[in-house]
Amino acid sequence: MTLLLTFLWLRNAACAPSPRELDTRIVGGYPAAKGRYPYFTAVRFFEASRPGYYASCGGTLIAKDIVLCAAHCYDSANFNLATSLVRVSIEDKSNSTGYYQAYMEKVIPHPSYNSATENNDVLVIKLKTAITQVAPVALNNNSAVPAVGASEIVFGFGTTSSGGTSSNVLLEVGQNAVSYTTCNNYYGYIFDAGMICSYSAGKDSCQGDSGGPHILAGSSSAATDIQVGIVSF
Repeated sequence: MTLLLTFLWLRNAACAPSPRELDTRIVGGYPAAKGRYPYFTAVRFFEASRPGYYASCGGTLIAKDIVLCAAHCYDSANFNLATSLVRVSIEDKSNSTGYYQAYMEKVIPHPSYNSATENNDVLVIKLKTAITQVAPVALNNNSAVPAVGASEIVFGFGTTSSGGTSSNVLLEVGQNAVSYTTCNNYYGYIFDAGMICSYSAGKDSCQGDSGGPHILAGSSSAATDIQVGIVSF
């Protein structure tokens, strides 16, 4: 089966002033229920030029040894593959346990990724070690989903206000899908037909949430969640 994954572009006045700024936070959200999103992944891209420094993004486990993220999180010119890693099922960054860690084997940006427009802002990460303890999230394969007005969830460890500090605990926020016309009118030439966007007043993703999932939540468990997008901008 060919899976259709549409890509999420978010913007809210509560977040950064520019749609080109790296998204890294959840605004207007609340702590996720413990164990609700086991496939959520914290991704750390360590720098080659400055040992110990890394770019932090969200991601999702979509197969036992594959993590989905955003291409703009990855700096190919300053990237140390040997030390870069993911932490699956992490819910509290202040804890040294409670997650499954694996190092990266290969990083594959979408071949048509365009950093100027963020079209095809998709990155696939192959892990050295399979994460067998966690069920991967399902990907959307229906071009009619999400419908306008559909309730969706975004979550991450990003800052809780523009330029503020990041959250130690995993936060989630609900938003509603809006139409292609609405998004296109807002973004103009930047917004592409392969993108989706959502909006709720005072609620947003921002710095640090990039690469994280845009989810149609199941009834009460991760088993019925569907990922329809990736946080990009």
